[in-house]
Amino acid sequence: MENIEGQRGQEINENTLYYWQQMTPWTKFFSILGFVLAGLYTLAGIGGLIALMSTDTLSMLPSGMTGVVFGVAAIIIGFIVVLVVISLNHWRFTENIKAAIDTNSQDALDIAWKNMAQSWRIYGYMMIITLVLYVIILVVAGSNAMAFLQLMQGSGL
Repeated sequence: MENIEGQRGQEINENTLYYWQQMTPWTKFFSILGFVLAGLYTLAGIGGLIALMSTDTLSMLPSGMTGVVFGVAAIIIGFIVVLVVISLNHWRFTENIKAAIDTNSQDALDIAWKNMAQSWRIYGYMMIITLVLYVIILVVAGSNAMAFLQLMQGSGL
C-alpha cells in the first residue's frame, strides 16, 4: 500500500502498515478466543440446563425463584450472543485489514474500521449497562442494609 493522503492530510505510511500487520495476529487470536469461549459457555449452559431439568431442583425453589433462574439464563444467553458478535467483528476487522494491506483497497480498509467501530460501540453499551447495574445493586444493598439496621435497633439487639 502506497502512501495515501487523506482529505485532512493524514497519511498511511510504512509505519502505519507495520503496526497494522503487528496487530492482526492479536485481533485474530482474540476473535478465535471469543468464539471458543462462546462455545464453551454454550456447552456449559446446555449441561446445566440438562442437569436442572433432570432433577427436581426447579420444584424445590421458593415461589418466584424459577423466574429468576430463567432470567439469569436469558442474561447469559445475551452475553454469549454479544461475545459472538464482538468476535465476528474482530475476525472481519482482521481479514479486511489484511486485504487492505495486500491489495491497497480503500473499501477493505473502510469495512475493517467499520467492524472495529461496531465492537467499540458494543463495548460502550455493555459498560453503560454494567455501570447502571452497579448503581442499582448499590442502591438495593444500601436500602437493605438500612432496613436491617433499623430492624436491629427496633429489636433491642
